[in-house]
Amino acid sequence: QGDHREVEDRRPTAAEREKLEGRFPNLKGKAFTITGGCSTDYNCIAATVGIADQSVWPGREAAFDAFYKEHGCLPAPDGTAPELADVVLWAKEKEPTHACRRVSGGKFESKCGTLEKIVHDLKDLEGKSYGKPYKFYLCGSKVGLSSDLAD
Repeated sequence: QGDHREVEDRRPTAAEREKLEGRFPNLKGKAFTITGGCSTDYNCIAATVGIADQSVWPGREAAFDAFYKEHGCLPAPDGTAPELADVVLWAKEKEPTHACRRVSGGKFESKCGTLEKIVHDLKDLEGKSYGKPYKFYLCGSKVGLSSDLAD
């Protein structure tokens, strides 16, 4: 079992940077920070809703919609700017691969498989591992979401 303790935002060590840039080439030369250690205790989906003691994988897109609705999030209306999304579902050929959550400063936090949890720009993880941002979710009271969840 890995170390999933939260850590203060910090710059990656040279070894962490090399490992993460090897998996996500778009991180090369970019400023990103480490916010959590390596862990097999939980995954990216769990991390988007604050779960740090189990992995969650709902399945297909509709199952992700149901999972996120249970956690107070609904798909964003078409045309919503990606940087306004609270949670972003990633996909390759419409098959979910990853999710990240928006944090302060227009950045996103991702639990990168069994690797560290990092804060990055949205497109920094695009590529063969996760594909591209595919679906955007708004959570809480954004855009009248609370009243929509009551239906």
